[in-house]
Amino acid sequence: MGTGTTGDPWVVAQSGGDYTTLSDAIDSALDGEFIEIQGTWSSRENTRITVASAVTVRCDSDSKQIGRAWKTGDTHYQHRSTSAGHSFTITDTGAFTIEDVDIILDHTGVSDEIFRNNVANTFVAKRCVLGFGVAGGTDQQDLLYTEAVTNVTFENCMFYNVYRGVIDFLNASGTVNINSCTAYEIGFDASTGGRSGLVGKNSTGTTTINIFNTLVFMQGTSFPVCTNSTASGTTANIERLVTNSTTAPVVTVPSTTSYAGNVSSATINATDTSGNYIVTSITSPYDLTLLDSANNAAIGAHSDGTGGGLTMPSTDILGTTRSAPYDIGAFTVAASTTSVLTGTITASVTEDDITTGGKTLIITITGDTWKAAGTGPIGSTADTQALIDGFSAASSPTNGWNNEVRDKAATTEVVRTSATVATWTVAAQAGYDITAQETITGTIPVAALTTGAGTIVSTPTFTIDPVSGFQTAWARNSNTVIQVGM
Repeated sequence: MGTGTTGDPWVVAQSGGDYTTLSDAIDSALDGEFIEIQGTWSSRENTRITVASAVTVRCDSDSKQIGRAWKTGDTHYQHRSTSAGHSFTITDTGAFTIEDVDIILDHTGVSDEIFRNNVANTFVAKRCVLGFGVAGGTDQQDLLYTEAVTNVTFENCMFYNVYRGVIDFLNASGTVNINSCTAYEIGFDASTGGRSGLVGKNSTGTTTINIFNTLVFMQGTSFPVCTNSTASGTTANIERLVTNSTTAPVVTVPSTTSYAGNVSSATINATDTSGNYIVTSITSPYDLTLLDSANNAAIGAHSDGTGGGLTMPSTDILGTTRSAPYDIGAFTVAASTTSVLTGTITASVTEDDITTGGKTLIITITGDTWKAAGTGPIGSTADTQALIDGFSAASSPTNGWNNEVRDKAATTEVVRTSATVATWTVAAQAGYDITAQETITGTIPVAALTTGAGTIVSTPTFTIDPVSGFQTAWARNSNTVIQVGM
């Protein structure tokens, strides 16, 4: 049993913990206590939670979010409410902190919010994945709604499918800090009471908005990142913002607003257009590991160590160490991943070399690593087989590469030579017989890679030439020695 301290927290787990639901743990926790969600999960928690104590909720390495919302087959923890109302209703006046948690509100009731807060307090979310289940759902409104003096911090978080405001201040005051976050499909309606966008404020209260090192993809390019019904009492400091919005970052704010260092030459887009950041998946649940395969250095879309009154976090949403020049958003930009083919099979090769066997194919990758050996030389047997299956000929004759080599190769022919080098020694395949040159292209599957941001097409391709001549073909197929000149 835990004691609720930071070193010995209350444990939420499917088995072996103090509680089996986060809801029960929060109901029982006292002010200042810690709750840790642990282990793998075969189902999602579907509850509505009232936070009546100043508690900290966190996940361990097995249960924490993985950089995108849960989908079938995942084993991390997700809180998924399908009931009308709010996922979390905060009634405590202390501090509520939540870290590394995946939360989705999957209901279309009126005024549904993930966090509803109507008391003066402090709210902190770090490294969380937060969103709604229906893109453009007109009743799924805000991630955090408040009508009180609230100090809000979102750091290294990902937001998606937010109809109105990520943070909605209604007749409220306080400080909003959005530091190193990534937001996708935000503000489906620009006319929802002047409170649409990353921060929506409909209040005469005193509010300071600090946004730093953040990527925001608005549902419409004419929608501002922040909206404000009145300039009175509002200060906005926005630095190193990348967005697809063509409207000023904050609408109706004093002229003293700081927009220092914002990147006008780079936007976040859903397609791979030169000079833009792109997403690896634009199908819900969004995988917002960001890629810029060609232009990351060229467009200078990087951040300083400080800005907007905030400091760059030491890691990103996945725990990857950040280093200068800092990438913008919750994710460090995935390194350009390559695969280069060498070995004896890439030289001048004929079909006789394949029927004899022993040619080597050396695959060297950069920007990722091979999975460690499991049931197969690279990851599981299926993972290694997927690597072999990725090497295909453009044509597919009956006795060609695809049927006689790729489909008959054993996974034991592959060796994980190092973390970045795999060697495939092609076994003899007596049935290989071609009449025209074959070109083989290697596509490295995600299944064989540790990070696996996407498949990799290897360079160069290699070719196999047919062996011409009646005597050689006859000798190979009949195992008869032919003597000339008798």
